[in-house]
Amino acid sequence: MLTHEGLHRVCLHVVRSFVSRGPTQVDKSYNYRENLPNVVRAQLAPQYYMWRPENMTTSTAQERVDEVASIFIEVLSNREEQLSTDMRPVLERIEQLLNGPMDATPRRAMLASYFLWHWLTHPDLHRPNSERWMEVAVEELSGPSLESLTVAAVIGQQPPWSVDEWCDLAEDRHNDLQRRNPQPIRPAIDALLWVETARALSSDGSVLEARAALARAVECMPGDPALVRQEKKFDEGGPIDIDLQGLVLGAAPGSGSEQHSEAGDTSSKAEEPNAHEATD
Repeated sequence: MLTHEGLHRVCLHVVRSFVSRGPTQVDKSYNYRENLPNVVRAQLAPQYYMWRPENMTTSTAQERVDEVASIFIEVLSNREEQLSTDMRPVLERIEQLLNGPMDATPRRAMLASYFLWHWLTHPDLHRPNSERWMEVAVEELSGPSLESLTVAAVIGQQPPWSVDEWCDLAEDRHNDLQRRNPQPIRPAIDALLWVETARALSSDGSVLEARAALARAVECMPGDPALVRQEKKFDEGGPIDIDLQGLVLGAAPGSGSEQHSEAGDTSSKAEEPNAHEATD
């Protein structure tokens, strides 16, 4: 049996052997910045990176369309005076990617970004011959999808989908939110999805299902006064008539039509975007 002194000598031998036999060359693959203490990581605001073409890929297209929708919502709601990002380099890359094979979801996301830019900005900021891809976008974004809903929500249009289509899309989104990395969508657009589903169910006579859909809309934006009032109003037998444009833009209830009228002015606001110059 080893004494305490013997155990001490064994430990010293193990440590010294480990140190002496260890590599002495510099490991260039080691990134010391990743291991610095007291470092807080935060997501940059989209305008600092979304204008870079290399950031538009099939794996990031869904994130980008949510960010594109966000910057337009900020302008349409008058929280920003003009667009802070010039997306034309990204739009050129989108055209290149759309000419190749691609899954349906990232393709719709790219078309949605492309459509929103050309629909809401001044013609001087459009890509040459953009009409071709705008026609493709109109055709492929006509069916029910989160990308189509995002476009409709930003430009203030109501998709003419059937009750079954609304319900299927809402359930798909509900299941998506249970996953580890759900598709990024603004909470207001999630709420809009459930409100429109409730409206469709109510028109079809499914009152209980419509009430459940409204409850999920409130869950998307807990405590939102307009949604809470709408839920209470429907419980009391009233219609579903919430101002959805005001909900999406973050405006006070009843001001949605006024806010939406600003869409025509977006082109003038976007004439000189502070694009964090493409030469950065």
